[in-house]
Amino acid sequence: MSVLVCVHWLQKTFPVVVAVVSKLGGAIGETGLLVLPCITYHLTQIMLDSMLVNFWLNYSKANKFSTS
Repeated sequence: MSVLVCVHWLQKTFPVVVAVVSKLGGAIGETGLLVLPCITYHLTQIMLDSMLVNFWLNYSKANKFSTS
């Protein structure tokens, strides 16, 4: 049995967020401070995705699923 899983890494979202925040021109806060939650979100997303893929890999090895 083969299992196909696609993990979407929002790679293009961060540059878009930075562009939008820079266009605000400090209207709702400092540009650098507004980008910090976006950076935190993306780092967290990458870590959670890697832990999820690692869990799936270990689960598939334990249950003898084909990973190719």
